[in-house]
Amino acid sequence: YEISACLVGSEMCIRDSAATKENRNHQEPVSSGHPTKPPSVRPGCTKPAPMAHLRALFGTTASTMTDQAIINEVGLRDGLQNQPVTVDTATKAKLAQLLVDAGMRYLEPVSFVSPKAIPQMADAAALTPLLPQGDALHYTALVPNLKGYQLAREAGYPTVALVLSTTDSFNERNLRMSLEQAAQSCEAIIAAAKADGIATRTYISGAFACPYDGPVPVTLPLSLIHISEPTR
Repeated sequence: YEISACLVGSEMCIRDSAATKENRNHQEPVSSGHPTKPPSVRPGCTKPAPMAHLRALFGTTASTMTDQAIINEVGLRDGLQNQPVTVDTATKAKLAQLLVDAGMRYLEPVSFVSPKAIPQMADAAALTPLLPQGDALHYTALVPNLKGYQLAREAGYPTVALVLSTTDSFNERNLRMSLEQAAQSCEAIIAAAKADGIATRTYISGAFACPYDGPVPVTLPLSLIHISEPTR
């Protein structure tokens, strides 16, 4: 299980852990060495934390999983690329160090995209060697197309993330491709990565609803899973 989270300029709260049927109603959060609070709601917040929301949607399945959960921090990419002011490379490196110091071990700090499309990511290659290093750290680069994949490979990323949206409208806004073209692009990148020994994973954007076309049938994201199966 993987959770992609933006911790830069925002707050994330996970207050759940694997539980048995007997203690499901009295769970405590995964211990992090700090005092924890049993409620699944942030103090002063009326909205339930993510796992409580999942239980409400899907029943008890979400609270009985026993596999490892990975928090993948994407704030350096998804957070900063939406800011009106471009953050300089040195400051990004400092933010990466602060995130690592805070305990993050999986980070997605860059995307190799056209600087004309996203100027905030123009320094992806320059930032990469400045990132904190360590055997416990895992870095991923987002790649929208084969050219982006090649740049990520040259920069030394062991894992790349792809994006595949559920509708033509969403793919055209994100990638300037139709759904069919985006699917073919994903297949080409995954094939190249497999040959190069690079791991992949794919984000299915608009899995429940497209911001341009509205709700999508559940069969649509399910039909894309075979295209986007991760490689290790």
